[in-house]
Amino acid sequence: MSTININTATKEELMGIRDIGEARANLIIKARKIKGTLTLEDLKMIEGVPNTIWDPLIRKGTVEVSPEEETPEKQSTAQDDTSALIEQYKTKLLIAEQDKVHSKREYTKELEDLKVTFEKQLWRKSAEIEECLAELQQTKDNFQREVEKDQLEREKSQKELSFENTQIKQEMSELQHQYESTMAEKEGGFSEQMESMQRERQTLMDKVMYHGMWRQRLPVGFVVLRNRQPIS
Repeated sequence: MSTININTATKEELMGIRDIGEARANLIIKARKIKGTLTLEDLKMIEGVPNTIWDPLIRKGTVEVSPEEETPEKQSTAQDDTSALIEQYKTKLLIAEQDKVHSKREYTKELEDLKVTFEKQLWRKSAEIEECLAELQQTKDNFQREVEKDQLEREKSQKELSFENTQIKQEMSELQHQYESTMAEKEGGFSEQMESMQRERQTLMDKVMYHGMWRQRLPVGFVVLRNRQPIS
């Protein structure tokens, strides 16, 4: 059996290869139309055909992958295949462009949705921040009012305390003055009483001395009789 060239074999020739069959022959022909000349690596990459069958077939000389000879028919077929490849490529480009446009639209929509979501979150956060700042300002104002109120009350208390201290000092001064005046009056009255008592004592002593001297001059019986009467 002669060696079969994979790139030039007909469908029937491909079907005659061991483990190929009609389905795999169709896959090989389809790959030739897409790729042109197939290499061993290309054969191993065909989906639906086991990649382990090719090395034994090539070693045995059953198949080969040398380039096909150029004939007018084959050139025409190659041109047709090239045109088909170009059309297929154009179709893929068109699909890719449509996918790109679609992806761009989806991306743009996602960006818009993300922007709207972000703006909503930003607005909500801004509102929360404004509310927090307002509460802080209110707390600050209340604290300032309390501080001012305490300051006024403290100043008022200090004024009242100062006024009370002044009154106390005045009252203490008046009490001191009254005490000094009272003491002065009492000292004056006490001095007068002392002088009066001293005068009375002196008068009494003078009387005693006078009566003593008078008794010495009287007779004895007269003195006894006289002593029975109170001394004036």
